[in-house]
Amino acid sequence: MELKDKVIIITGAGQGLGRQFALDCAANGMKVALADIDAEAMEKTRKECEAKGVEARGYELNVTREAEVEAVYSQVVSDFGTLDATVNNAGILRDSLLVKEKDGEIRKFPLSKWQEVIDTNLTGV
Repeated sequence: MELKDKVIIITGAGQGLGRQFALDCAANGMKVALADIDAEAMEKTRKECEAKGVEARGYELNVTREAEVEAVYSQVVSDFGTLDATVNNAGILRDSLLVKEKDGEIRKFPLSKWQEVIDTNLTGV
C-alpha cells in the first residue's frame, strides 16, 4: 500500500504512542494532522514531523467534546483536501483503582476522575 501523500489524523499525538505513530507516518511520507489537548506537546511533534519533509498541522482537541471533534475533522478535510485514515489514539491514565486499601484504610477514587478516563478512552472520538 502506498502511503506517500496520504492524509492521516492522529489523536493524542503530543506524546507516547500517538507521537510515535505521527513520526512513523511522516517517515513514510504521509501528511499528518496532529490532534491533542496539550497544544505545546502537539506543536513539538508537529515540528518533528515537518523535519521529515512532510506537511504537518496541529489541532488542539479535547476528544470528549463532540462538537470539537466534528469541527477539527472538518477543518482537517478543508486544510488537506481529504482524509484517508484516522488513528484514534487519545487516552488518559489515572494511577488508581476505583476502590483500594492503603495502610489499612479504604480509599475511594473520585467517581468524577473515573468518568474522565471513561469519557476519554472509551467514548471520545
